[in-house]
Amino acid sequence: MLLTSIDNTVCEALASDAKKVVSCFRDLKFNTACRNDPKTELECYRQAASKILVEQEAQENAQQQADTAAKELAEKKAYSYRSRMSPGALSPYRKEAYPKLFAEFGSRINEIENFKKKAAEMALDSGKCDFVEYVDMSIENSTLEHLKFWVDCSNKQRIRLDENQLKSSGKVLTEAEKSWSEADALSTCQNAIKNNASFPSVVDMHSLTGTSVRKADITNYVIVNIDFDAKNGLGMELPYKAECVFAPGEQGALNILQR
Repeated sequence: MLLTSIDNTVCEALASDAKKVVSCFRDLKFNTACRNDPKTELECYRQAASKILVEQEAQENAQQQADTAAKELAEKKAYSYRSRMSPGALSPYRKEAYPKLFAEFGSRINEIENFKKKAAEMALDSGKCDFVEYVDMSIENSTLEHLKFWVDCSNKQRIRLDENQLKSSGKVLTEAEKSWSEADALSTCQNAIKNNASFPSVVDMHSLTGTSVRKADITNYVIVNIDFDAKNGLGMELPYKAECVFAPGEQGALNILQR
């Protein structure tokens, strides 16, 4: 009796569907133990096929259980995220409400919506955001090749993430963690004023009554205002006021006007 016909017969008799027949036949082809005694060959193949099918069924059951568990875990995680977001936190963009966004970024709108969701989830997973109030794309700071987003939280934390961080699930820092200290901002602003003066050595800053430093809530921008007197290019002393704005994690911007 040919091996192929034995394999087919045995597998077809025991297997419940065509897929299992093919799998059974494939495994039996490598079974050489049953070829030693022609008298018991058929029964040997039957037992081998039965064992193969039992193992296949066990593997299928285990895979189904794993898939079910993974699905349940994903559903629980999704619910956990939703329960910690305001109803409008992930409101989708509509073309009529955001014409500028669609004009510049319309080709990536589906990615943008997915990135918003990812940004909210990463903020919550970081443990630094207790509840997501809103997620938005930073249109002014984004380009078509490099999208940037921010997440506002109930605990007055703002988290900024760009698409590279979202793709790599990189480290999450709040704006407060990235912000300038008031002392560093003041010192940097004073140095910038001197560096922009025609005669740095004679700049007179009003440190007691003409200087203020404050840090904005949520955005954590540090704003420094300094009144000072300095000589212009003709050597005349004039009154000026400077404002330095320090965004978290970025270089400061200096603006000087005459008082």
